[in-house]
Amino acid sequence: MRKTNIIFFILSLLIINSCKRELTTEQIVEKVQETIENSKFGYYKQTEITKQVSVGEDSTTTESQRDFYYKKEPKDTLIGFKIASFEKNGFHQVYNTENLFGLTTWNKTLTITDKNQYPKQVSRIKQFYNSFPFFFFVKNIFDNATKNDEIEIINLGSTKINNQDCYKLTIKTPKNDDQMSSEQIYYISKDTYLPIGSDISVSTKIVNATEIISFKIRISDINLKGEISDEIFTQEKLSEYVKVINYTPELEQRPNTLLAIGEKAPEWELSNSKGTKINLNDLNGKIAIMDFWYKACGPCNKQMIKLQELHDKYPEDKVKFIGINTIDDPIEDNIDLFLGNRNISMETVFNGKTIENDYQVTASPALFVIDQNGIIVHNIDGYSSNIVEELTEVIEKYLK
Repeated sequence: MRKTNIIFFILSLLIINSCKRELTTEQIVEKVQETIENSKFGYYKQTEITKQVSVGEDSTTTESQRDFYYKKEPKDTLIGFKIASFEKNGFHQVYNTENLFGLTTWNKTLTITDKNQYPKQVSRIKQFYNSFPFFFFVKNIFDNATKNDEIEIINLGSTKINNQDCYKLTIKTPKNDDQMSSEQIYYISKDTYLPIGSDISVSTKIVNATEIISFKIRISDINLKGEISDEIFTQEKLSEYVKVINYTPELEQRPNTLLAIGEKAPEWELSNSKGTKINLNDLNGKIAIMDFWYKACGPCNKQMIKLQELHDKYPEDKVKFIGINTIDDPIEDNIDLFLGNRNISMETVFNGKTIENDYQVTASPALFVIDQNGIIVHNIDGYSSNIVEELTEVIEKYLK
């Protein structure tokens, strides 16, 4: 009898403990919010893996790692923290409540942004998980979800991340676009109730193609107990620079450096995917639209789809649209499949990098309109959201 009572007692304890561990989604979220809010300072290592997939075509993966420090500063009403982020072989950033310092290590240039002069520019760091403390970034997302009746946080069960038992939470938002869908998953440590990872993916349907971009974040080496010296949040910690720039809005305005309007378009001869050679002289007597692009350039792809609308509108014996691919190999990179999945039928030629200097192209997309006499009458440096309207006006003018 006594043995039976002992077994019953042990089973009861196990059941009670099991019940204690089973929290509702609301309770988990409350614990997460409370734990993060109580964090005054901290350090962690953040690993980011970004993957871009064109379904049935190809994929690219990039990985980066950064050391991240933060310290709460309640008096700073703009950001609320001192922040230091040091990316391995990449971009370093420090915010000390007065200035935002950004160091691009590849050109050893330090950009200083004054908070009082340009608060809007500085406040942008709150929008990104790699420039704002990850724990508080997730807390803000959870706070917004709990206040919005159209957003739901769902517990998908348990899993292991970095050898830690975690709750797996997803955020379900209303679907507003049939061509786009997204998924957000956050991993909450059962020991600390801190978010130690996230998986975010966005899927976009582009004609017959599906493109997926995913962001995998993992947090490790967390230390919220050791005091962090204010020295880490100083300009002196960013010592590997040879040039200093003080931020002004003009820095974000990219100057048009393309070969100027009025110049004679330099001659070229390039081949399409079938090996057929095409040269600029073949287009004499027509309006020619030359669009410099490459496959991995997102803005290029958006622009090409817009250009296809105009290609379908105008007869080819009067207006010729031609893509100048600067990087890709037509066979190895499956360019015909890539274009076909997006219903792009306008001509594309390759090895365009050989004529970039002639046209003073330093980045893509870059576009030129050449009249019937071979003179550049319009150019666009970078992506234009109103390119259809802009080019329609130019084409109609020179068709007359």
